[in-house]
Amino acid sequence: MVKVFCYVAAMLLLAATSCSSDSENSVVTPQTSVPVTVRVDGFTQSLEDFSGSSHRAAVPVTSYDHVKAITLAFYDANGVEQCKMEQLRDDNSNYTTFGEFSCRLPIGSYTLVAIARGLQPNDVFTLNSPSEAVYGGLTRETFAGTKAVVISSTSAQNQNISLNRVCARLVIETSDVRPAGIAKIRTTYGQGSKTFNPTTGFATDNNGFVVVNTPGAAVGSTITFGSYVFLTGNTQTMDITIETLDANDQVVSSKVVYDVPFKRNRVTRLQGALFSASVASAIQVETEWENEEVVNF
Repeated sequence: MVKVFCYVAAMLLLAATSCSSDSENSVVTPQTSVPVTVRVDGFTQSLEDFSGSSHRAAVPVTSYDHVKAITLAFYDANGVEQCKMEQLRDDNSNYTTFGEFSCRLPIGSYTLVAIARGLQPNDVFTLNSPSEAVYGGLTRETFAGTKAVVISSTSAQNQNISLNRVCARLVIETSDVRPAGIAKIRTTYGQGSKTFNPTTGFATDNNGFVVVNTPGAAVGSTITFGSYVFLTGNTQTMDITIETLDANDQVVSSKVVYDVPFKRNRVTRLQGALFSASVASAIQVETEWENEEVVNF
C-alpha cells in the first residue's frame, strides 16, 4: 500500500510536502500497499464582492484558530471508503502535526476528501461520501476540498490539498435589550441545509432547518447570536423566522424577516428590535466575510 500524508490550512495555499519512498524495484500488483502522505496545506478563501472583484487571503491551518477539527478520507473508484481519519486541534494523541495525515492504500484511483471545521462539545458531524457530509447538531464554519489521487507504483506518495470555505454565516444583533423571561431564541431558516456536498460545497437539500440558541447576554443587555448555513448555490435568498421562548419553550414573540440575501463565504447580519412590537424592516447589503451583509429588521 501507499502511505499518504495530508495538510490542511486556512484561507491560503501553503504547499509543503515530504515523504519517504519504498524500493523502486518493488513488484507492482493491484494488491500492493503503498505509503501515501497527504498534507492539507491551506484553506483558500475567496472574498468576492457583488461587483465581481475578488482577492485571496491565506493563513496556515495551525494559525487559524476557528478550525478545531479536520476529517480526511479516501474513496475508491466505486465510491467505497478505503481510509478515514480525524484530528482534533485540542487532542494531539493521534497526530504529530495538525493537518498532516498518513495511511496506506492499494494501487488504484481515489477521491481524496478533506473537511476542516469548527467544533464545540457534543457536536455531531459525519462524512458519508465525496457528495455528502452532515451536521447532526449545529452547523459550524466549514472548509472543504476534494482531489483525484492515482496510485500507480509502490513509491511513497505526497499529496497536498487546499480547502475553500463553503458555508454562509448569519449573525443576528438585537437593538433592544433582553427582557426577563426570555430563555432561548429559535431561528428557522426557510431554505438551505445542514447537509452539503464536499465536492461542490453546495447544500444537498433545500429544506431549511431550525437552530435554538441560549442567550449568553444577561437580562437587560443586547444580544448577538447566529449560525452557519449551506446554500444551494453561490447566492440564495430566504425568509428567516426568529422566535423568543420562555423557560418552558413557549413562544413569547415572533418575527419574520423576508427575502434575506445570503452568499457563500459571506456574513449576513440582521440588526433590529427583536423583543419590541416593531415590525419595520429594511435591508442593507455589504460584502465579504468580515464586512458582512446587513439586514435591519
